Formats: sequence, C-alpha cells, structure tokens
Amino acid sequence: MELESRGSDDGPGGGLEALPAKESISPFLRNLLNESFNTVDDLSGTPSLVARLLAELDEEKENFRKAQAQVLVTTSRGLSRFGLLTNSLEKLTSKIENVRASSVPLSSMQREGSGSGGNGTAVSEKKHGISNWEEKEKVEIERIMNPGRGETESEGTELNRRGMVEELENLANEVARVEKVRIYAESALKLEQLVGDLEAAVATISSSSGGILLKATRAVKIMQTTEAAVAEISNAHWNRLVSAVDLRVDRVAAILRPVVVADHRHILKSIGWPPPLSASSVGGNKLVNPLLEMSEVQERTYFESFMALTILQAVQQARRERQLNQYKNVNDVISPDTLSERKMKSRANRAPLWAMDELVSPVAAKAEPHFLRWTTKPELAFALAFRLAQEYVDSVDEILQPLIDKANLAGYSAREEWVFSLSSMMSLYLQNHILPGLANDLQDDGGAGSVAAALWLHIVDEALAFDGRMKSLAMRVLGLFQGGSLEEAQVEDLDNLSGPVVLSISAIADRQEWLEMWATLEREDVLAKLKVELHNDGAWVTKTKADVFLGLVQDGHEGANGFLGAPIENFRAPAGASLVMASMSAITDRCRSLLEPYQQYVFVKLGAIPIAQVYLQEMLGPRCLELQAVTALADEESMVKVATCLNAARFCQHSLQEWGEDIFFVELLNAHQDETQGTIELTGGSIFDQEIGEFEQFRKDWLNKLVSSISRGFEARCREYLWNKKRWSDPGNGTQSLAVPVQDSDVESKPRPKDLMDETYVNTLKDFDVSATMVDSLAVLQSQLSTLNATLDFVNFLELWRSLAAVLDQLLVNSVVLSGAKFSDYGGWQFAADIQGLFLLFKPYCVRPSGFFKTLHDAVILLTLSSNDAHTLLQALQPSPVKPREQTDMAKDKSLIDISRRFGVRKLDPVTIRKVLSCRMLSKT
Repeated sequence: MELESRGSDDGPGGGLEALPAKESISPFLRNLLNESFNTVDDLSGTPSLVARLLAELDEEKENFRKAQAQVLVTTSRGLSRFGLLTNSLEKLTSKIENVRASSVPLSSMQREGSGSGGNGTAVSEKKHGISNWEEKEKVEIERIMNPGRGETESEGTELNRRGMVEELENLANEVARVEKVRIYAESALKLEQLVGDLEAAVATISSSSGGILLKATRAVKIMQTTEAAVAEISNAHWNRLVSAVDLRVDRVAAILRPVVVADHRHILKSIGWPPPLSASSVGGNKLVNPLLEMSEVQERTYFESFMALTILQAVQQARRERQLNQYKNVNDVISPDTLSERKMKSRANRAPLWAMDELVSPVAAKAEPHFLRWTTKPELAFALAFRLAQEYVDSVDEILQPLIDKANLAGYSAREEWVFSLSSMMSLYLQNHILPGLANDLQDDGGAGSVAAALWLHIVDEALAFDGRMKSLAMRVLGLFQGGSLEEAQVEDLDNLSGPVVLSISAIADRQEWLEMWATLEREDVLAKLKVELHNDGAWVTKTKADVFLGLVQDGHEGANGFLGAPIENFRAPAGASLVMASMSAITDRCRSLLEPYQQYVFVKLGAIPIAQVYLQEMLGPRCLELQAVTALADEESMVKVATCLNAARFCQHSLQEWGEDIFFVELLNAHQDETQGTIELTGGSIFDQEIGEFEQFRKDWLNKLVSSISRGFEARCREYLWNKKRWSDPGNGTQSLAVPVQDSDVESKPRPKDLMDETYVNTLKDFDVSATMVDSLAVLQSQLSTLNATLDFVNFLELWRSLAAVLDQLLVNSVVLSGAKFSDYGGWQFAADIQGLFLLFKPYCVRPSGFFKTLHDAVILLTLSSNDAHTLLQALQPSPVKPREQTDMAKDKSLIDISRRFGVRKLDPVTIRKVLSCRMLSKT
C-alpha cells in the first residue's frame, strides 16, 4: 500500500501523532515503508522491523566507531612523521566527537519514533545497546591508542585504514578546491569592478569635452591598478579569466591611448613646441628651448600629461611582458640562456618612448622641408640634426628623466631616447627620400651612375660620422669643438646604454639589397685606387723600416687600426701587400658601427674579402705568369720578382689567419651560421678560409715552379757530368795507392764515419777536386740560393731549399749512381768529392745537409766502402739459399737494416743497397 500523507486528527479522541508530509520523507524511507507495509496485516511485523533496524543501526555505529578509530590512528601517525598537523588533528578530532555526540541522540530519537507502537522491551534493549556501545567504544579507542597492549591489527583493519587515508585526502582536496573557488570568485568580482570602473572612466572621457587630462589620468591609474590585479593571478592558470580581462582592457586601451596622445600634442603646442630651427636673436647661437620657458601652470599641465602617457606605456609594456611570459609557459618556450642574449632580446622587443616620439615628430616635420632642399648636401641635414640633439639633450635629461623614473618605466633613459629618436628621424629621411632615387641611378652605367655612387659614399661618410657623434652624445663623452673639427671619444662598447641603439646608417643596413650595394661601391672605389698604386714599381719593392710608402706603411708596421700584428719586414713583402691589407682593414672598419653581426658579415664578405682575391688573381698570378712566359724563370732577376710575389702571398695569408682568430671575425662567422640555421659545417676555420687556401696554394705552386726551374738549369749545365759514365770507372791514372781509409773486415771492430762532413771524409777528400764539368753548375746554384735567401722570407726560403735538395737528391742518384755506370775506388771517391761540394752549398742553411740528401748520402757511403766491407755487406744482403727470397721473415729484414746502419747507410733498403754495390768494380778478396 502506498504511503499517503494525512492531516492530524484534531478531535478529542485523537491520541496519535500526525504523520509527516509525503514530500518531507526521503525516497529511501518511502521505499522501505512501501516494501514493509503492503497490507494492514503487515503492521504486526513492526517490532521485528524495529529490532532489525536497531541491529543495523548498531552495526553502522560500530563501523563509524572503527572509522573514527582509524582516523585517530592515521592522524597520529602523520603527526609523528611530519610534526605539522597538530592543529589539524585537534580540529578533526573535535569535529568527529561532535559528529559522534550528535549521532547518538539522533539514533535514540529514531529508535523511539520507530518503536512508539511497540512494547517496553525494545526501549530497554535500546538503552542497553547504547551503554554497551559506549563501553566497547572506550575499550576499542584505548586499544587503538595503545597498540602494544592489544592484539595485532587484522588485514581488514589495514584496508579500513587505507580507505580512511584516501577519504582524508579527498576531503583535503575538496577543501582546497572550495578555497580556490572562493579566491577565484573574489578575484573575478574584483576584476569585474576594476574593468567596469575603467570602462566607465573611458566612456566619460569620450562623452565630454572638458577636463580630458584629469579624466584620462584617472583612467590610466585605474588601468594600472587593473594590470596589477591581473598580474597577481596570472600564475594561477586562470587563463580564461585573464583572457577575458585582457580582451576588455584592449578595447579600452584602443580608445584611451589616442585620447591621451591627442591631449599631449595639444599641450605641446600650447607651450610653443616645436621650437624654431634658427637661432634666436637674443640668445645668439642658442636655439629657443620651450621646455625651459614654460610657466608654472604650463609646466604642471605638461608634466601631468607626460606622466599619463608614460604610465600608460608602462602599463602596456607590463601587459606585453606578462602575456609573453604566459605564452612561454603555456607553450614551453625556452628563454635565452646567457645574460647578453636576454639583454639583446629585451632591447629588440622594447618600444620607443611614446612621449619622446611626440617631442621628436613635430621637430622632424618642421625640419623635413629643409632636408628636401639638401638632397645633394647631406652634411647640412646631419649637421642640423646633431645641433638639435646637442642643444636640447641636457634639458630633456634634467626635466623628463625624473618623470620617467616616477612612472616606473624601467630601462628608459630620456637622454638616450632623445638622441636616438633624432637618429631614427635621419634614418627615415634617408630611407624615404634619398636612397631610393640613388639606388635607381646606380643602375645607370653612364655619368648618372658615377655621380650617384659618389653621392652614396658621401652620404655613408656623413652617416657614420653622425652616428659616432650621436653615440658619444648619448653616453656623455662628447668633446669640444676645436678649430672647426669635433673631437669625440670612440664608442665601441654599447653595453652601458640602457636601450636599443638607433643609427642613421641603418637606413642602408636594414635592406639587404642596399647593404650589398654599399659593400660593392666601397669595394669598387678601393680597388680603383688600389690598382693605380699597384701598377707602380714602388708597390713591388720591399720596404725597410726607414721607408714610408703611400702613408700606410711606416716603421715596418701596418698603420690601419693596428690589425696586422707582425711587422711587414719579417715577411719581406712588398709595400703593395701591406697596402692591400690596409685597404681591407679600412673597409672592415666601415661596417663596425652596424648593430647586427650578420650585416657586418655580408659587408665584409662582399666588400673586404674580394680585395684579397683580386690582388691574388689579377696582380700576383698574372705577374708571375708573365715572368715565366718571357724568361721561363731562368735568370735571377725573374726569380727575385717571383720571390717578391711569394712573400706578398705569405704576408697576406698570415694576416688573414690572424684576422680569422680575432673575436670580431669569429662572431661574424657564428652570425652567418645562425642565419643559415646551421646548414654550414664549421671545421674550426674562419671567415677567410677560402682566401687563405688560395694564397697557400699559390705559394706551393710557384715554389715548386722555382724549384723546377732551378733543378732544370742545374741539370742542363752539368749534362756532360751526368752523361759521361765511363769516367767513373777510371782507375785514377795509377793512383790506386791513394791513401783512402781502409777498414777491417770485422764490422764491429771499429766505428765508421757516418757523414761526408765527418773528419775522416774531410781529410781524405781534401786531395780531390770537384769535377770540372760540375763546377759551373755548383757556382750558379750557389748564386741562385744566395739571391733567393736574400729575397725570400724565412719560411718561403726554407720550403724552397728543402724541396730543391730533395729534387737534386733524386736527380743525381738516378742519373749517376743507378744509371748503369761502373765505379772504381777512385771514381767513387771522386763522386764523393763532388757531392761534398754540393753539400757545402747548403751548409749555411742547415747544420747537416746530408740529412736532406739521404739517398745520395747513402749511395756515397756505399761507393766509398773498402772492398772488404763491401764484400761483407754484399754477402750479408744475399738471400738465404735455404729459403726463397719471398719467404724471408721480418726478423731477417730487420737484421739486414741493422747491418746496413752499422756502415752508415740509413735510408736505402736492402734491394737498393745491392744495386749500388753491384755498380762497384770490387777486387776479389
């Protein structure tokens, strides 16, 4: 039967309590009653239902007690481990006690209500159950609080404990979530109020015409407060709330900034800005300065307007930085690691000072008509811009810098902003009005192109000088005018500047095609002058310390910026080589003012480096080829001219190697690699690797040609000496009794001479003269070596004579010793005398010349051995009859080498030794 709600019986006989309304009964209770009382007869089972409910209630109380005990255990353990949950444990315990205390009366009431129609036994059982439950609870709590006194916990207790820990964690998370919701709600309400006030303030400005400055200032301050509130919650990951606020603030800022700017411009006009560009009659040469002539009211109004615009910019900058940081965090963007990179990034991303732009813009508009009249006289435009910067920089710094600091606009300097705003003005003037027309004229190959090129370079000269003075002015290191010229400090390190540096030369450097055009013009201009100088004979003369050539080489050092570390006389290079490197250094200095390393790389690659290539390909190479074609390098004069070119090549090579190690060029190479995104593989080289390799290859090629020419001449002059093989078998006209050193047959008995320059050979060979057919060749060779030694630098000459020694060594061995001739004892010693004469030519250049004629030296040793020693060595080198030659092991070969070394033979292998010994006419022992 369905449970229905009925009203109370108000009659006199009504003793039953009215049933509760159907809607007030929980669904669980309704289902229970409907299932238990379907008919009237079911009412008799009410006592059993009450008993069952009481039993279930006791069971639930028992579970609650266990849960309470587990909470106490878990809490006590956490407290003992961390020591930070004491207060939380007390609060939690008190809450549990409150729940327990409140649950007992509720259970009693439910029992009484449920058993009101039963007998007194149920009430007695209820009271007894409560008493027993309280007793059991006290015992169980005591057991849990003192676990050592009771029995061990069961597996079920452990599971219940874990369940309670999870429930506590969920409870803590829920509490934290509720706290976050509360904070979120409070923050959202606060931001809603601030944004509403901001929108209302801006709406007030738009709807009224008076008091704009005061209302705009109030709106800017509200916007500043709003940004501070947003910044506080920006790390809470409430991205939707922050985005919603930013969207509404962006809409307001789009309306607020034009209003503030327009009002600021109106105030500037009211104080007389921009000033006249001509000097006042009262002040003499001084320009009128409205910033110093403001009344008190004008000054207060201008300061308030300046502060409003500056604070607005500070707020916008803070918003941009916050949004950028938020974007990096969301997208996991890695910020620059080094301090210099972070500083460079912050400078690049920082906007110019708005209030300073409002000062410079009307000045630029007023100066533009004058600039347009001076298109062919850029020096006048730069002079006017510099005078404006110099006249007002101090007043701007003194008046406006405190306002910038008060607005908390970090990293801004009024002095720098004023100076570089005027530099930016000149850059825009060149970029918009001057350079496009010149770039078009440069495409003309006629007179217009040459005039445009000259004007372009003149503008570059003026821009570079202007930028240097402006940088000095920004850093307060400007000197004084002396005799019409400005003495200024060189400003290379710009790290002391707080903001980005703006240069007028950036008008050219910021456009790739103009930058390449500038570098090409610089290169062509230098090459045109350089070729004229290099065609003079004086450019190919080696200068001494006392000489001065073209004003660039003095005291043996290169005078352009001190780039060349080594004195030019150390390389014996002609003055033209120093002129070439000085020209490259001068062009490189032209791009040092550029702010981007990659721009400097492009300029150096197109402007400076090709000069070295032109010098090598059009000067050194053709000059040497011309000499080779005319004289085949047969005379010493031609050799000297080629040697001069070799010295010039090595001087340029060494200079480029030193430059490549300079930090400036290393940074250029790194910038090029960064620009190409690592597609270029660096192997520890430099930006001049190609040119260094070309100079090195030129030196090697022409050194080899010199060696080849000298060796061919030597061979031609001693042709009779090389071809006459019969002369070596001459017995010496009965001089067999010549006192030659006779050695014992025992190789170990006595040390033997190891070199033709040893005393034993010297004493023996003093009775021999150099062959007449070889005297002329040795004389010419000595003269050539002496001349080249006086002309070539140390390294070039060292490589030359060593290469020449190797060539002559192979020539004489192959043409004389191994040519099929037979050597008598006399013939061997005569050959030794000739070779000793050859060694004496190289004696001034090394201690032991025989070390560079190793094959020839060993052959002479073998040809001058006594017959006994020759037979002994030859017998030792014979292959074993037991084993074939190809089966001879390495130990046998090593022993042969050791035996040959005992006789002074160091280079020749056993096979060649046998060939040389077979050329001797040995007497039988």
